[in-house]
Amino acid sequence: LEDLKLSTKFSETEICQWYENFQKQCPTGRITPEEFEEIYSRFFPETDAKSYARHVFRSFDTNDDGTLDFKEYIIALHMTSSGKTTR
Repeated sequence: LEDLKLSTKFSETEICQWYENFQKQCPTGRITPEEFEEIYSRFFPETDAKSYARHVFRSFDTNDDGTLDFKEYIIALHMTSSGKTTR
């Protein structure tokens, strides 16, 4: 949790809320590219979310397993919402 707070600058409460939502959306603890596109388009409806979400997903799937775990997911959301999209 401390690592995520430092990496994202989200508060502990925010991280816990994100985690609860993540668990509801992704009970397996992993998110697929398709699920990420759907979630991402809800956060950024004014953009070409689908193609951008694919780019973001590839950038933050740091272990290249084709899914995002919670840590990869929350860092991706933080980086894209703060305008930083490079690894």
